[in-house]
Amino acid sequence: RSTIGKGDILPVYLLYGLEEYGKEAFSHWLIDALAPTQARDFNLDIFRSERFDPLDLLQIYESYPMMAERRLLLLRDCDQLSAEACRSLERVVDAPVETSCLIFIGGKVDMRRRLFQQLAKAGAAIEFRPPYDREIPQWIQRQAKYKGVQIEPTAIDMLMLYVGNNPRELVGEIDK
Repeated sequence: RSTIGKGDILPVYLLYGLEEYGKEAFSHWLIDALAPTQARDFNLDIFRSERFDPLDLLQIYESYPMMAERRLLLLRDCDQLSAEACRSLERVVDAPVETSCLIFIGGKVDMRRRLFQQLAKAGAAIEFRPPYDREIPQWIQRQAKYKGVQIEPTAIDMLMLYVGNNPRELVGEIDK
C-alpha cells in the first residue's frame, strides 16, 4: 500500500487465496487508489473467466485511458482460465503497457503455471489465506483498530468463541 501511495504503481497485481474478505477489501482499495472516481466509468473494465475472450481484454488493455493516467482491467476468477487463455495473456505480462494496469483475482491459483509466475515477477503476487486459530486475536485487534474501535480482550475471546475464524463474519460483528 505504501508504494502505491508514493506513486510506484506496478503493471500487474495478482490477488489470490482462500480468504475472500481480505482479498475483496484489498481489491476495492486498489481500485480506489488506481482509478480516479470521476473517470472510473471510462477506465475500469471487469472481466470474468467464464466468459473471457483474450482479444477483448487485449483491445481494451492497449487503448489509451480517458481523462486519467491509466486504465484498470480486473480479471476475476483467474484460477479458472483455460491453458489457451493463459498463454494468450503471457504476452501482455511480458510487454506491459504503461497506460494500463491489470489486476488478477483468483482462489486456488496454481503458481506453477507460467502466467502466474510471470505475474509474480512483473508485479506483485499477494496471497490471502484465512488466519490460523492462534492468529485470530491479533487479527481481530487489527481490524478493530482499522475501524477505529476499542476492543477488550474478553470481547475478543467472545468473538472467537461465537464466530470462529471466519474473517467476513468477524468484521461484521466488529461493525455491530
